[in-house]
Amino acid sequence: MLKKIVRLAGFASLSIMLGACMVPEKFTAEIDYQADASYSYKFAGTAVDVPAIVQLAKLGGLNEKAKQDLDNEAIKIRSNPEVKKAVYVGNGRFELQSEGKRAATESTHLFNFLQIVTDPNTGVTTIASNAVKEGNLKELSSLHIQPNGTLKIHLPSNAKVLSHNAHSTPLFGKGDYAWKIQELSERPVMTVRFESAAPAPPQPEERPVQNAESCDASSADCATRVAPPAPPPRNLSMPNSPAILWPLFALAAWTMCMAVNIACRRVRATLRGEADIDQFAYGESGPLPEALILANRNYMNLLELPMLFYVVCVLTYVTGVQSTWLVTLAWAYVVLRVLHSFVHLTYNHVLHRFALFATSNVILTLQWLLLGTALISHT
Repeated sequence: MLKKIVRLAGFASLSIMLGACMVPEKFTAEIDYQADASYSYKFAGTAVDVPAIVQLAKLGGLNEKAKQDLDNEAIKIRSNPEVKKAVYVGNGRFELQSEGKRAATESTHLFNFLQIVTDPNTGVTTIASNAVKEGNLKELSSLHIQPNGTLKIHLPSNAKVLSHNAHSTPLFGKGDYAWKIQELSERPVMTVRFESAAPAPPQPEERPVQNAESCDASSADCATRVAPPAPPPRNLSMPNSPAILWPLFALAAWTMCMAVNIACRRVRATLRGEADIDQFAYGESGPLPEALILANRNYMNLLELPMLFYVVCVLTYVTGVQSTWLVTLAWAYVVLRVLHSFVHLTYNHVLHRFALFATSNVILTLQWLLLGTALISHT
């Protein structure tokens, strides 16, 4: 009973702190910048009305007044000419669609999700989602609010990215910076400066696109808007995604398996009298079974060029470069090395081995080229 009371009290306090805020749930958002630093945006998806969800959790349903308030709120949202669709669909959720254009340096606050602010002194534009207070994350998670959204930002060639934490980046200058947001704690952040843009004029009034009265990012009535967006302290990307490390671990594990394979084959050959233990005193010497020679050679192969693979993966992680292409190529390299070992240790067809070996080396070369390109583009 006490536990239930504490839980309800927590929901009540959460509702008070979040006020009339919405939390985007399933959505896609796009920002397209032009060379003059003007931009357009699109947002489509669903958003959760936190007070309504709190009431659902406390009472198991919404009374008629609450439902009417939510319908009225949808009408209020639609009064913004940039909002193309705002419908209350039940269960404390809205279906939203909005798109608009902004002049250079003009700020935007999008559905309590994303802020775009340009510093008039430095000309640096910060694009960031609103931070959720640490104490509210657990309560929001207990309300079964699970975001599943994507954010894409397209930049022209004269935009210099100062910092970002995107999950994927443009390849050879083509494509978008993209985020896949699946946790409430995930917070997309990017700072950018437009090289040829004129010094920023006085900041125009912010044009919010949101569900309630206009309130700036420093107000305390919404827990998800506790402060103006701050740029990440690291360059390139932050926090570093561990995605590039998983193929590294996979290849290291496979190499360990091949080491165990050699040990087993040596013990078996010695017990069968096919090899003398003294032949392993200085590596391998004298006539040995073919299966043992192949296993040893394959293991040595995994300790040669793959060292460059480990280095490029670690450098990618340390420098914060995050690219789906680099991760995909890393996994492709691991698969090819495993297949190479399989061919080497089974039917040992030389041309098949060579094709797998050569292809893996091409992929490794591409990894280094992509990493180098990414680093140069951020210097």
